[in-house]
Amino acid sequence: RCQVKPAPDIPTNHISCPAIKAFRTQLFREQNSDQLNFLPNQGLTRPELALQLVRAFNVPAATNRQQVLSNIQDLSMIPTWAHDAVADIVNSGAVQLENGKFNSQSMVQSWYLSNALKFLENQH
Repeated sequence: RCQVKPAPDIPTNHISCPAIKAFRTQLFREQNSDQLNFLPNQGLTRPELALQLVRAFNVPAATNRQQVLSNIQDLSMIPTWAHDAVADIVNSGAVQLENGKFNSQSMVQSWYLSNALKFLENQH
């Protein structure tokens, strides 16, 4: 499995240990990731997923981020650390607003993830 734990809460014999290690260090270039809990059973919010998808698929930065964000009716509910990633993923077309809202408090559902991954796969 793994020689070294990729996170304090992931044992070296965890079935996904190599994937989690690659996910954290290669895809997202997290510094000190071996010292931060991974929380493998925790769901993702939409802003968290946006950040991960933008990093993993190298989604181009929207040249009109402020304009994209101004069109999101529930922008005040999106954490500021996720604004750029949300603008980029919405601008890319991988994620659609629902009635003008990003619904950032919603947990990611399988259909939502499937749509985004399929779109991004077709772009690469």
